[in-house]
Amino acid sequence: MSDANKKHYFTTISKEEAVSFLSRAPQDERTVSLWQKGQNQDDVEEYRISAFDEKNMAIILESTGGFLSKLAGTDLLYKEVFFKINFETINIFSYSTLKKNSSGKYELRVLNDVYKSQKRSNYRLLAGRHVALQFKIADIVYNALDISAGGTSIMVETDKKDLFSKNSVHKDCRLRINRAQFDIPFVKIVGQWEQFHRDGNPTGEMKLGIAFIDLPERTEEELFKEINSEARAEEIRKKMNL
Repeated sequence: MSDANKKHYFTTISKEEAVSFLSRAPQDERTVSLWQKGQNQDDVEEYRISAFDEKNMAIILESTGGFLSKLAGTDLLYKEVFFKINFETINIFSYSTLKKNSSGKYELRVLNDVYKSQKRSNYRLLAGRHVALQFKIADIVYNALDISAGGTSIMVETDKKDLFSKNSVHKDCRLRINRAQFDIPFVKIVGQWEQFHRDGNPTGEMKLGIAFIDLPERTEEELFKEINSEARAEEIRKKMNL
């Protein structure tokens, strides 16, 4: 299951930005991952980037395997492949045909759109006078404390500690932001924090941290838009002292 907080989001980059990344790759000793559509993760091949020919927009590759691996070659030669290069928190990827150049080295010509993926930070919207947040879990509706595209937090009675144990997964949940409603297929309890009065006595409640799991892409995008729309409205109300 995938955590919405750890997802990456894609944008097309300009040729100039692609050249900037690819020119750095040999000096940074980056590797490139190659695979064909439909291949298993275990079948992905990795190569070291030895050079970048900007004039021909060609990435020159060297095998990361041993002598036998180099001798055997690759089944991807002269086939269309997807490729990905990791730069710390950013990945760039595209597709090309793996070929051998006149020197007998593998190369990829970067002639198609290049995409950049990076983690999108999730704005956390707080519940308030103008923002009503509710979350239904285990067939119980709770008032939520805050919401982001990656999760929410709620207060529950401490006698439900076992029901909402840490790392437990719950399905068929529902989120409401004012009038907008969203079906959340799966969530995971990522934290429990018992609450106490100032005198140190327990309040009988605990705070739950909840992460959305395997959120459908369309739902996530709509949720992201709704949260940001409400966030902009909140900023306007603050400026107007409403």
